[in-house]
Amino acid sequence: MITDYIMPEMKGNELAIAIKSLAPEQPIIMITAFAEKLRGAENPVDVLLHKPFILADLRQAIARGTCP
Repeated sequence: MITDYIMPEMKGNELAIAIKSLAPEQPIIMITAFAEKLRGAENPVDVLLHKPFILADLRQAIARGTCP
């Protein structure tokens, strides 16, 4: 799953927590302008991509098996 951090109803890390509680093996990539603040925080995502991200970085995360 790919999500942003800032969303209207909840933060991306809240969504990630909910998803991981239901499907712990589900890979999650989060795209955010706040990557520095989210590293080490309660944030169960597998990959943080900083905005603006490079498409090659997203492709690399997917190719290395972070995403199905």
